Formats: sequence, C-alpha cells, structure tokens
Amino acid sequence: MNQAKALPRAKLKRCPSQTRLRYVQFLVEEKMIELLGNSGLFTFQKVIKSTPTRIRYGKAGLLDTEGKVLLENDFDHFGFNSELNIIVAQQQTVSDSRSTYLYGIFDMKGEQLVPLDYDHVLNEQGAIINLRKDGLWYEYPAK
Repeated sequence: MNQAKALPRAKLKRCPSQTRLRYVQFLVEEKMIELLGNSGLFTFQKVIKSTPTRIRYGKAGLLDTEGKVLLENDFDHFGFNSELNIIVAQQQTVSDSRSTYLYGIFDMKGEQLVPLDYDHVLNEQGAIINLRKDGLWYEYPAK
C-alpha cells in the first residue's frame, strides 16, 4: 500500500465494522480516510458522532498522497472516472426544506473543470459524461 505511506502510520486503525474488500478505510485523527478507486487520491470525512457500534461521518473532502487537502469536506460523494482521469463530485443543497444534489467535475489536482450547477449525471464512468441543467443535457468533454 505505497499510496498511504505519507499518512501518519502510528495513528492508523481500521474502522470497526467497516471491513469491505473493495475499499481501504482508516481512521486518522478523527477522520475516515478512504482510497478513491484507483485514482491514487483519498476521500476524507470527519467523525461527527461515535458509539461502540456505529460511527457517523460528515461531508467528504479529497486528499492527495502527501495528505494535502485538494478539496475541503463540503461534498457528499466523489466518483473517479479512469477513462478521463477526472473526479465527479456530488454536493447536497437544502433550500426551503427541499433537498437536491448538484454535480460538478474536478481534475486530479482539485481544480474545478465543470461547476457544481448540474442536477443529474449519467454515464459517470464512461468516455463521455452527460450532465443535466435546467432540463437540458450537456456532454463532458464537449465534442
């Protein structure tokens, strides 16, 4: 696990009842760190509440292999697209007690390529990603 060597090993411990074979998860200084697919990047979430049987996490952020924060923990989900080498981000917004999700696209350095203005995403893992805004569909990358 070469990618985790920059994280403080002495403080790493496996999350209780979180043994999934597809994912590597650790608690580091009250944050859950998880490898994002085969991107070489990590998502992190702060622990909000912890009981002996359950851990509750907050919003997700993105770290590089050195532990540098690329995106603050303001997001609900990240997806890695290996064909385009980009990150698709999901963020929940609440207005007038109505919850919606917005989607955007970031590069591997955390730079925003497509703003978080789109309300639906299709084909997140393909060579072309479809995003919807105001009832109209757009493609990334544009042809």
